[in-house]
Amino acid sequence: MQWYTLLVKVDPSKNNEITRTLGSYPQNPHEGVTLYSSFHIFGDWDVCLWFSADNNDNAMAFVQQYIAKIPGVIRTQTFPATPIKTYIEP
Repeated sequence: MQWYTLLVKVDPSKNNEITRTLGSYPQNPHEGVTLYSSFHIFGDWDVCLWFSADNNDNAMAFVQQYIAKIPGVIRTQTFPATPIKTYIEP
């Protein structure tokens, strides 16, 4: 299992619709993908998602098919992540 941090830049006029769309996704929206958290964030990016995937192909498909296609999503950036320490078990 690989962890990912996904940053999303959104059109401010679509923020509410994007929030509703993200909130409607099940924990497993795509084969091999598990969503753990989504957050509004401040700065250059607007939304952050933490998810895991069983392989990079499923992670990429999730981002391309479920996130990048949401109307109002301007840009995404995905970072594979390696845990240093787990404080709370998901």
